[in-house]
Amino acid sequence: SSAGAGKANGSNKNVSSSSTGSSNGRGILDWGSPLRRCTDSLLVLNGLMFILQWASKDVLTLWGAKVNALVTAGQWWRLLTSSFLHTSAIHLLINSHALASIGPHVELLGGSHRFMAVYLSSAVVGTAASYLLTPAPSVGASSALFGLGAALAMFYWRHRDSMGKRSDVVLQQLGVTLAINMAYSMANRRIDNW
Repeated sequence: SSAGAGKANGSNKNVSSSSTGSSNGRGILDWGSPLRRCTDSLLVLNGLMFILQWASKDVLTLWGAKVNALVTAGQWWRLLTSSFLHTSAIHLLINSHALASIGPHVELLGGSHRFMAVYLSSAVVGTAASYLLTPAPSVGASSALFGLGAALAMFYWRHRDSMGKRSDVVLQQLGVTLAINMAYSMANRRIDNW
């Protein structure tokens, strides 16, 4: 199948557009593909939430930012909702780029249910760590994105014998991305590293 061909050779494009019955030439991981429906839905949701934030004058607390006192008071839903909020357009664009880059691969390899389980559980666990380890309010999808990156890394690490050099390349790319993100977050005091 073209999906198998795309995975095997690391390509994001179909071997031929006729192999899927599509004449538009889009690849299996391109925007709008049924194989990345969850990724696309999350990208749209994040964009819509940002528009709502902007329309409400960026009142992040209203939309579900992680505020420790409110979580302690019983608003546990903030452990999830804060992952759909962003402090600026740049923050949204960086996280959206990461989701659009990593998400389709994880969704293709694990399926939509596993993809959403990893994304949502990573978001909640990351925000819970932030709640326990820092009093500052926080928003953003970084923990969900790091969870997807970890899932992708685990897949390539577990299959490194059968995937050969491709596995090594992906693991190196993920390692460099992790190092850059960690260095940036350590240098910027405004970033909640949990």
